[in-house]
Amino acid sequence: MWREYLYFTRRQRRGIWILITLIILFIVTGEWIPARRAVLVALDPEQLVREYADFMGSLNERDPERIYPSAQADKQPTVLFPFDPNRIDSLSLTRLGLPGWMARNVIRYRESGGRFRDAESFRKIYGMTDELYHQLSPFIHIQTDQHVLAQQKADTSDIDSPEEKPLFYPPTIKYPEGTVVDLNSADTTMLKYIPGIGSGIAWQIVSYRQRLGGFHSTEQLLELEHIHSDMLRWFTIETDSLRKIQINRVSVERLRAHPYLNFYQAKVMVEHRRKRGYIKDIQELRLYEEFTTEELERIAPYLSYE
Repeated sequence: MWREYLYFTRRQRRGIWILITLIILFIVTGEWIPARRAVLVALDPEQLVREYADFMGSLNERDPERIYPSAQADKQPTVLFPFDPNRIDSLSLTRLGLPGWMARNVIRYRESGGRFRDAESFRKIYGMTDELYHQLSPFIHIQTDQHVLAQQKADTSDIDSPEEKPLFYPPTIKYPEGTVVDLNSADTTMLKYIPGIGSGIAWQIVSYRQRLGGFHSTEQLLELEHIHSDMLRWFTIETDSLRKIQINRVSVERLRAHPYLNFYQAKVMVEHRRKRGYIKDIQELRLYEEFTTEELERIAPYLSYE
């Protein structure tokens, strides 16, 4: 009976051996700590201050390019070019001189439904400095209404030089109202044609579908951030191709990789089949405190009992 409580997976046994080794090393090396402390006490405090001052002075005299060669090599030159903050990607933003974290702030703002109405609204991005904004402001071109663009294009039709013509961005193409797409077969390109979905949300949907093994209900989209219930009218489930988990064959690691299962629930499944044989129905797990009724109902469509 006691062996059942001392069962550990291969990863857990490896971790235990590493912990034991670290404890032994700590005990052995602890014998040298008093000797090292004695050496430090014996040093002259004034000598330590002088040596520290000399060390800091030597750092100030060094060439910064020699101290941080990798940082200088990784730094990309700034390239200024006309851009629309409502359409530009994060890589192009970094080429304009924005730090990576600030470029991600711009993308997150757009993915959450935000839109830059004018150049001044781009200035309100968190972290934007006056110097950087004044450098970029001449190159900010916000896409306006399609009719205004047509009028501007007509007014400038007599301009011969391509360099003198203003920039015009094509309108974003979206599906007309009433269109529905198959949630299990749509790729990121198709998803971006749906109003309210950009590159980030499209990638998030495809990635979550891959982790789940496919959607069996459009309601599962509400488990993702930035997805609202009014978006569900654009989707349908036509492809019945769920990738099911063979619950009686896979390991703990494979089970816990599913979004609907945690480590403790996966371990209960493996322990149950080890002690009581193959699982034939999901209801066999309902007596374990690790599962609620809602959690069992949620994972049931993704389990195979072969």
